Amino acid sequence: MNLEQKEALDIALSGHNLLITGQCGTGKTYTLRNIIKALKSAGRKVGITAVTGLASKQYQDLGGETLHHWAGLFDGRFSKEEVLTNVLNNDAYGNCLKNITLSEVLIIDEIGMLSAKLFEVLEYVCSHCRSKEHWFGG
Repeated sequence: MNLEQKEALDIALSGHNLLITGQCGTGKTYTLRNIIKALKSAGRKVGITAVTGLASKQYQDLGGETLHHWAGLFDGRFSKEEVLTNVLNNDAYGNCLKNITLSEVLIIDEIGMLSAKLFEVLEYVCSHCRSKEHWFGG
């Protein structure tokens, strides 16, 4: 890892929010994979997601999946209240509630592809499932 990648790793391990940007081929995925491995080695529960199915395949060996599958955002037609109700009460949503309540760190690859509406729904659902007053339920 180069100096900037090590700095990103240190920031992530210290518990701060982090946005990694860069052009193609600059090592974003490499850095993120190292961050995920280090967080897991430190005993942190990590939700590993990506906005697109193709991007999520890069993390399947680490337990990655699409953000939509992880959080129950299957259908963009639902309001945030409807998504929350589905996550809390619908078996078809499987592990979504468990994913949200047990994760200490949420990784979202390709977040630039996530619409503002879905970001708002995600934040609402995470906050309400975790019953905390902080963004994303802490």
